Amino acid sequence: MRRIIIILFTLLLLIFSLILGCSKNEGEKEKIIIAKINGNNIYRRDFIDYYADDKIPEYPPNVKRKLLINMIIDKLIAEKITSDSKVDDDKIKETISAHYKGPVSDDVYEKLKKIILLKGYIKESISFDIPEKEIKDYYDSHSDKFFTKESVLVSQLFFKDESVAKKIYKLIRSDHSKFSEYANIYNEEPYKSKNGNMGWMERGELPTALENVVFKMRKGTVSKPTCSDYGYHIFWLKKKVYSKSIPFENAKERIKRKILENKLNLRYDEMIKNLIKDNEIYVDEEYIYK
Repeated sequence: MRRIIIILFTLLLLIFSLILGCSKNEGEKEKIIIAKINGNNIYRRDFIDYYADDKIPEYPPNVKRKLLINMIIDKLIAEKITSDSKVDDDKIKETISAHYKGPVSDDVYEKLKKIILLKGYIKESISFDIPEKEIKDYYDSHSDKFFTKESVLVSQLFFKDESVAKKIYKLIRSDHSKFSEYANIYNEEPYKSKNGNMGWMERGELPTALENVVFKMRKGTVSKPTCSDYGYHIFWLKKKVYSKSIPFENAKERIKRKILENKLNLRYDEMIKNLIKDNEIYVDEEYIYK
């Protein structure tokens, strides 16, 4: 009995020492310096907390480095922001919408927001007034991008069995009114509840084997059963719109947004390069590859 007590006591001491050891190791991990900005330490815990992701230390080196650099850049930008330049999100949105017509992607909005928040930077930043000639030059040099794609309004019947597909094709090729009826029987969702209607499809949206069939069809015709990796399809082509160029006047706003976005990205990249060049940055490569 005494021997058992001694063994149990020894085991308790061992477990207790292991717990203390783990706690100590975790504490030491939190004190690991993984980067510095102008001599100011960035700790492993800072990195994890910044992204609220305990798995970050396990990420591949290239991903880990990219995330760390992004964190450093955000800190550099934040340091340049002064209290008198801070405005709320509504004010930022108002400033952007006043000069940047049309929808703005989340990525572009965040870049604009950071630039606006930098004291005085917006005054020497890009001009929102794009000359007509610059817009026209862009249109002329990118003419292949300004056209509507060939489109079709199409419905389909879908079958798993080829013999059933051939049987139904014989019934509907001369009587399209039965198409919707069979669509509700043989189709799978979501097309079953839509009477087989696939809606408007542009070139490039369908698998090649199916696209080659659909875009060769004439308006109002029904295709023979077409095999794909999924099963067998019968298509009914209801309408067809051919590709045509988009007039300059209709493309102007789209081009202006694109030019502004390109200038913004160049200006933003320039700002980041200058911030990195003008500040002393250290990254622990050993930590990156751990």
